Amino acid sequence: MATLEQPELDPLPPVPDIALASASESELKVLAAVTATASSSGGAPSTDAAHTDAPRTEALRTVAPRTEALRTTVPHTAASRTAAPRADTTRTAALSPEAPRAAPGSAHEASRGQQQPGITPAIATIGVRTDQDPEGKRPNLTVLGAGSYGTALAMAVATKGTPVLLWSHRPAQAHELAQARMNAQYLPGILFPPSLSVTSDLKAALAFSKDLLLVVPSSAFVASLQELKQYLTPSHRLVWATKGFESHTGALLSEVVEQELDPLNIPLAALSGPTFARELAQGLPTAIACAGTDQKFVDDVCKLLHTPTFRVYQSHDLLALQIGGAVKNVIAIGAGMSDGLGYGANARTALISRGLAEMIRLGIALGASERGFMGLSGLGDLMLTCTDNQSRNRRLGFMLGQGKNIEEALAQIGQVVEGYHMVHVVDKLAQSKGVEMPICHELYEVIVNHKNGAQAARDLLSRALTSE
Repeated sequence: MATLEQPELDPLPPVPDIALASASESELKVLAAVTATASSSGGAPSTDAAHTDAPRTEALRTVAPRTEALRTTVPHTAASRTAAPRADTTRTAALSPEAPRAAPGSAHEASRGQQQPGITPAIATIGVRTDQDPEGKRPNLTVLGAGSYGTALAMAVATKGTPVLLWSHRPAQAHELAQARMNAQYLPGILFPPSLSVTSDLKAALAFSKDLLLVVPSSAFVASLQELKQYLTPSHRLVWATKGFESHTGALLSEVVEQELDPLNIPLAALSGPTFARELAQGLPTAIACAGTDQKFVDDVCKLLHTPTFRVYQSHDLLALQIGGAVKNVIAIGAGMSDGLGYGANARTALISRGLAEMIRLGIALGASERGFMGLSGLGDLMLTCTDNQSRNRRLGFMLGQGKNIEEALAQIGQVVEGYHMVHVVDKLAQSKGVEMPICHELYEVIVNHKNGAQAARDLLSRALTSE
């Protein structure tokens, strides 16, 4: 599948050697025990397969009648096959306006000046006893995906002292994160809490916790599941914060998970809502929603992720939560384009309002409730993504409105822009269900067929009058 992956870093010395140099005697004993356990159950996993365009092991089985019309692969533009250039992390750190700091009010902030514990990226700490957790029963979490959002979620949970293991599919990135104690590329200047560790060992990551939080681009979602499956057990529970549809079939991600992980029948849940990674990592007040297939798991996720500044609400509409998170990214490109064309606040507000109407129409056609789009994962996320320049989708639209071509805009952003990958899927879904989505269709024409943005706006404004 097409992804906007970052190229590999230059090879660095093996991480475990560096980690061991700073590890305490007790940590060395734990590492030895875990390594022995891992070695007895098989070879080392591949760390790159989950984020490549390797052929699927088998085609997705039929997931739902409503996605049947999208069984054929929708061609991507040439830009979708071009990797965006990686940001210069050294330069980013050097230009950071402030020195590395902990999130305000976090447990890490209180520990500033104390020596950081040794980092052993391949270590799994299930059952490890500490003074604060003598029975080894404290809830813990594995976060799979070390981009900006995955890192921010891991940091948020770790601020309250919860043991969190952050997995990166690239050993070189894991090394950087462990050494710097921050994600200098995506979240420069914000130090990791003490209870956050890093690994590039997928097997150890899944052994660390029964609760897994998957945070990867939608274009890498299926490949990631296929890589995870070899280490999953019936005791695992999976929640994902990825937003979008499966880019080749238009299937909801919950349907993809059920099919890819078959015959495992583990509890599933999804997170979605208005969250910018940097604000979350800084400890600024944030709220999202969680819905799933197992009520106890949803309850546990809300409790596990909740902090004094991070609130997780329960949603009872898994369909609406997923559809809203996918469509809002497309609408945000339109909002940015409107501003890039200089159309002003009136036009932006009208586009957001009518975009919400399109989101609801598609959602109802796919089985969701209208009310499900009135919360954080629908209206809330739409407002955030359409109105703040931290949004990659909005920035992409803004640059297109100012006359940049799609390749230039994507390269300048330098990270995955989910709306770019979703625009063809949303348009195809709308056509297959007979749903009128004129804004999304015009955005499809601009992004895929290179239609002039100003002409697309004129075509929208010249449509026949209708009721709201």
